[in-house]
Amino acid sequence: MSTVKKINNGTYRSGPLPLIAKAMGRKYNVTIDIRDGNNPCTDGKIIFLPGLSIDGTPEEVCKLNGFLDHEVGHIKFSDFSLLKGLTPLEKFLSNVLEDPRIERLMEKRYPGAKINLDAMYTLLQTEDAKKKNQKPPQETPAAILCIGLLNKLMLGINRAGMEEQPWNQVVQTFGPILSDKILEIGEAVVQSDSPSASVTGAKAIIALLQLPNPQDVEIEIEIDGFNPHDADEGDEGQSPGGSMGPSLKIKVKSKSNQPSDGGESEGEGEDSDGEGEGEGQGKPGDKGGSQKGSKPGETGQGQGDDGAEAGKSESGEAKGNQKGSKGDTPGGSKAALKGTHTGREAADSVLRINDAELDQIGKQNDTGTRAAEGLSAKGRTSLTDAHIQVTPWTGSPKSVQILDVDRIAKPLQYRLEDLIQNRLRNDYYTRPTGVRMLKRRTGLYETGVRNIFKQSEEQEIMDTAIYVTFDISGSMSGKNLETAKIATIGIGDALNGFEGLTYQVSSFDTQVFTYDENWVKGRQQIAGTPANGGTAYGPAFMHGVDWLQATDKERKLFVLVTDGEPGDPADANAVAEYARECGIEVFGLSIVGQVSRSMRDIFGKNVDSIQDVRKLPAVLGDLIENNM
Repeated sequence: MSTVKKINNGTYRSGPLPLIAKAMGRKYNVTIDIRDGNNPCTDGKIIFLPGLSIDGTPEEVCKLNGFLDHEVGHIKFSDFSLLKGLTPLEKFLSNVLEDPRIERLMEKRYPGAKINLDAMYTLLQTEDAKKKNQKPPQETPAAILCIGLLNKLMLGINRAGMEEQPWNQVVQTFGPILSDKILEIGEAVVQSDSPSASVTGAKAIIALLQLPNPQDVEIEIEIDGFNPHDADEGDEGQSPGGSMGPSLKIKVKSKSNQPSDGGESEGEGEDSDGEGEGEGQGKPGDKGGSQKGSKPGETGQGQGDDGAEAGKSESGEAKGNQKGSKGDTPGGSKAALKGTHTGREAADSVLRINDAELDQIGKQNDTGTRAAEGLSAKGRTSLTDAHIQVTPWTGSPKSVQILDVDRIAKPLQYRLEDLIQNRLRNDYYTRPTGVRMLKRRTGLYETGVRNIFKQSEEQEIMDTAIYVTFDISGSMSGKNLETAKIATIGIGDALNGFEGLTYQVSSFDTQVFTYDENWVKGRQQIAGTPANGGTAYGPAFMHGVDWLQATDKERKLFVLVTDGEPGDPADANAVAEYARECGIEVFGLSIVGQVSRSMRDIFGKNVDSIQDVRKLPAVLGDLIENNM
């Protein structure tokens, strides 16, 4: 039985993570790439995931759902090209601002995403609390600003699992005035629909941090929103920037405009390319100069020849953090973090931070990275795209024994034609899944000639996807395999051509093989398939369920034919249970004359055994006909 857990307002059931990821990818029309060695992330077009386990826990399913909703938000609403040419600090702050912005837009476009995102953050906060007890978090000004600003902006969009305390720490570290102005910029970015807003906001915050006196700062914000992605749903991977035009402008400047007070600094963001300015005039004694888009080093707010530094001097006296006046407290860093202060020292610490430290803080607090922790299999069965996507058969084709195949195909084809006629004579017919209503038609279908059926009515009756996979492990060699191949080819011949019905065949040993979609070529490839390898139900199940989920048919049947035990019964059972939860009917046929306990656990009542392999074609045909 699958495990169910309620997290915040979301209910999550254990299940195969690769299938859940693929299903969500189809839902959002984005590509999911699952393979060993992948780091969980997106490049703006594709979402990358490592090998994922079949037996995902409810907590892992919760994280996966939230992670995918978050990364889809980046694909739909971020423009990754705007990050080119930015300094590490600009990128760092852009990422902090971008996460809540795209999540707000994601929830606006896909309201159901809020449940997954709230549940994910609630779970992450619980895990973070446990980690803090084991290892205290970093408390550098940059880390405090990152965590606090992200939490505060997430609270602004009503995100569950967020706390006010991290922002209070920002206020204590940077001072109330500077903190309020940083928050003003951040909130403007989050409410903007423009892909360039985060870059604009990041440059504005840096310009703000460069000014020595936040009380003397004036911020002008102009918002011109637009409708995000009014284009078709199929705009996968397309840059949301384009020719959207100016959407957010932020100006940060000194009111007094006096060089002694730090001069003037502007951070402007115009146009969708996110270009902006950050200029600063040095204090007397500094190596003055202007800079654009770069961290202050030896220019701008850098150290002067006389050793003067904003907020700190060699003598330990606090300079510049109280409107440029000297303080009496030795060790200016402590003085800057107590009482009423401008946060000058904290601001300088952020501006001087090295790239490696920035990268570490970013990884520790990045939403996607945190959510994706623990999604890889970690010793459990790991499935990647190599297992669950199509692996075309490359062996030599073989001619099909037409006589043997026709003995199977023709009777089944005639029975299905009779089935359609009988159902069309009645107002309705019943199915295992419910009652299907049809219009009464009389006299039109008595001839039994197939070409008189109207395609729309035939399609309405059939409306079924059938996936048959057969075992080609070493034990199937000889008569067993030949009979299985004849049965699958014969059934394919019978089903081929019916409107509304799709049929897919695969074979499996330790991996899955599929065949040409052109049935004439595909049937010859099936005929040439040799026996080899072990018996791994899991990958075959994964591919079959993934293929069936991708179809739009009302009925979905999965049939597995084997003579052996599954290599990993727990994995096969997990996928079978997930398939049933998705409305897929799962059937198993054993050709060894008995049904094992593991097969009974996997297929339940929908399992049968065949004493004589020669009866397989008839039994398989009956199974499909009876469940149409």
